[in-house]
Amino acid sequence: MDAKINISPIGEELVLRTGTAPEVFQYKGFKYQAENVKSFVDLVKVKSSPEHGIVFYNENCFFAVIDDTVQDREQDHVFYAYIHSVQFKEWSPMLLTTKAYSIKDFADFLKRREPHEIPKINDLLYAVQNFRYVTNIQGDFSFEDRNNYTFNVKINEAEGTVRVPRTINTSIEIFKDSGFFQNIEVEIEVHRPKDQDENPGFILSCPKFARYYEGAKKHEVDTLLELLPDYLVVAGEHISRVKK
Repeated sequence: MDAKINISPIGEELVLRTGTAPEVFQYKGFKYQAENVKSFVDLVKVKSSPEHGIVFYNENCFFAVIDDTVQDREQDHVFYAYIHSVQFKEWSPMLLTTKAYSIKDFADFLKRREPHEIPKINDLLYAVQNFRYVTNIQGDFSFEDRNNYTFNVKINEAEGTVRVPRTINTSIEIFKDSGFFQNIEVEIEVHRPKDQDENPGFILSCPKFARYYEGAKKHEVDTLLELLPDYLVVAGEHISRVKK
């Protein structure tokens, strides 16, 4: 359809300007990003109401629709994705995979631990630091009982033994600000040198980590359910409507 425009100048000058008109403002929904469960809950309580809000949780995140009655525009929402703690990031090489340590590196790692992280950490640190004095690296130099490796050592002509535990129990908070510290079991395997030019060391791993990780997620969900008793909280995810 053609449009006819009549121009009637007022005054002596007529100024014509060309260009692109600005786009009409389109509201795309307000998004709130939380960094822990408590902040997520606080945002939901302030910005939403039990009558109109819906909260979703799944393997990756929490997601809340602030007002589900909104139909004519994008809905506002609150979002929280699981965030790992600094402590977990320090332990993650041995929790997520298998980590090999030299004697010095493992001793340095233990020195950086907080007092509550490993029970009897001074005994473990002593054993690790003195492990370098093991003399018989060719044969079966360890006498294993159910819980320990025992090694013959010789320090300044004095003979003795060093006992290294086969597992250590650590107190770790996996998710930032969760306040949930789990007793996580880390397995220690002694690296036996194949020749005298190779140095001994330790290999650490956590075969049961998947269970601990699921336990940490369950704690986050339980906290969510406890703090939002009046809201509709469902397992799943929010799928935005596709505009045609």
